Amino acid sequence: MILMELPDKAQIESEHLNAFSRGVYDKFNDLEEYVKNCKEYTEEVLVDLKMYLKVLSDASLCRILTMDVNAQRDLVASVDKILPPGHFYCKEERSVERNRAFADVNDRLLKVFDYDAFARMKGAWGLLELALRLNRTVKVCPYCNGEYVFAFKLDKGDFSSKVKGRKSPFDHYFPRSRYPFLGLSLYNLIPCCSRCNSIMKRDIYDGLINMPHPYEADVTDSVHKGMKFRVLASRPKAFSCCSIEDIDSVLFAERRNGNFPAGKHWERLFKINDVYSNTYLGRAAEAMCKSVGYTASYFEELRGKLAETGLPVGDVGRLVYGASLRWQDINRTPFAKMTIDVNDTYARS
Repeated sequence: MILMELPDKAQIESEHLNAFSRGVYDKFNDLEEYVKNCKEYTEEVLVDLKMYLKVLSDASLCRILTMDVNAQRDLVASVDKILPPGHFYCKEERSVERNRAFADVNDRLLKVFDYDAFARMKGAWGLLELALRLNRTVKVCPYCNGEYVFAFKLDKGDFSSKVKGRKSPFDHYFPRSRYPFLGLSLYNLIPCCSRCNSIMKRDIYDGLINMPHPYEADVTDSVHKGMKFRVLASRPKAFSCCSIEDIDSVLFAERRNGNFPAGKHWERLFKINDVYSNTYLGRAAEAMCKSVGYTASYFEELRGKLAETGLPVGDVGRLVYGASLRWQDINRTPFAKMTIDVNDTYARS
């Protein structure tokens, strides 16, 4: 998982609140009135529904829209004590009414915190505008670090589409199918690649409270230090060539500085080892062979030649590897985390 930065944080939070706070308050009040006057469920179930809405109200609807990661975790933990297990599929007869009631209220909460409306907004603020702002600093999927994320506006002369632009999907870190009140929460919206969003993570929510989060710097730092990529090769030839056939697999696992179970859970959720050992095996093999083959003196020679031509020296590592070796650029080029780890392991002095 790669750290995300929110550019112009105060400005974006302000625009987000201005766009939604009034509507959220009004629709939430209507929902409270609906539950208060509802005759469809038993009093026992209605008490639970009112408690559920009170937890959200006490958290402050306005604050929910921009609450940080730790506050989201606390709110999710509080709500999980009230919500039925799973996605309301419990088959116990006594739970049928309660499950149906919570499913009903959650469906209504989806319209209170209306992410679909956000996605359709075409004015000064909308999901496309958020994607454009984030894309200034986040160029790569923060979950796998292997695919670009993108956002761009269409040319005004393009009449083939009614939309104003194109963007990568957004993942609700805490899925709105179970936590619809986080459907519009700014720091619950993670731009990512389609594979991580639609194939790997989907609506999984178990364990997310204890996993790393792209907006959480301290956890990201521990994952960077404690979870490292390794290229596994049983054939010695692999250390002097770039042949994929000579590489067995790529392993992203705990290597040093103690245990980081949160990072391990994250790897399992997004199947990082499987993806890198199959789809990206060629890139990993190339990174390893370049690390073995190119010495520090080669990099210095390359910098000198670039300087002689008058060209900017810049990030020579990126020129050689096709991915930056600088931590500050880890969310700007695909495979940066893997390349840095492999270079640290195999680079020659």
